[in-house]
Amino acid sequence: MNDAYPTDDSPDDGAGQAALFPLLSGEGNQRLVVEWIQAHDRYTLVDPDQPVETATFDCCILDGEMLQTHAETLRARKRKAKPAL
Repeated sequence: MNDAYPTDDSPDDGAGQAALFPLLSGEGNQRLVVEWIQAHDRYTLVDPDQPVETATFDCCILDGEMLQTHAETLRARKRKAKPAL
């Protein structure tokens, strides 16, 4: 875990806090998204250093490069989760 990103890796606890997983290729973009999540009590930051395969999140925020890199893993997770949308 990167100490620069204090996190709570638990999924939505029912109190309205969606767990957001930032998965961005650019360090600056990653930092800005992390800061935005931390500034909003409504969201919980999931450690961005966790592997995609094991991270627990409600929503993954990613860019094109990370989508290409992790597309198959994310598709498999989506199929397994059977989301409503």
